[in-house]
Amino acid sequence: MVKNFVDALLIASIKMAFRLFDAHMKEKEYQTFRSRIFENSTLPIVVMETEKYRFIDCNPAAAIAFGFSSVEETLGKTPFDVSAPVQYDKEPSSDKAVKFIKSAMTEGCAVFEWLHKRPDGTIWDAEVHLTHFRSEEKDYLQFTLIDITRRKRIEEELKKKINPYFNETSHIKKSLLLI
Repeated sequence: MVKNFVDALLIASIKMAFRLFDAHMKEKEYQTFRSRIFENSTLPIVVMETEKYRFIDCNPAAAIAFGFSSVEETLGKTPFDVSAPVQYDKEPSSDKAVKFIKSAMTEGCAVFEWLHKRPDGTIWDAEVHLTHFRSEEKDYLQFTLIDITRRKRIEEELKKKINPYFNETSHIKKSLLLI
């Protein structure tokens, strides 16, 4: 009977060791996976809590995009800390941000263009993909940023070059209406 008990204890211990090893390997695999898709991504990724809108996690690409020297410097910031005072339509960023946050919370996601401001004062354009998710019964928002500053500048240049032609054709249309 003692031998069976010792054998059973030994088998249980070996099974426990294998479970712990499996758990350790899964954790290691998860960390490797997280590193590949989050830490090493060139796409800025931020996770934000939904009560005070504070950044609780981000990757190095996000810190660089926002103009901070480290991830640690970025954490604790809010969208209001990294936004231009007003957006394209002249609406205050603080008001407009809350609208997009509420939209993502109810609809699941929101995609929009946003003017950001770095600590050195540089204004830059981004396409923001804001997604709501729940974890452990808490709400969070995750967003990615695509820097579209160059594209927006090219669009503005094209508008300036094309606009005189639109004005000319509108004058022609007005003249034709008068006839």
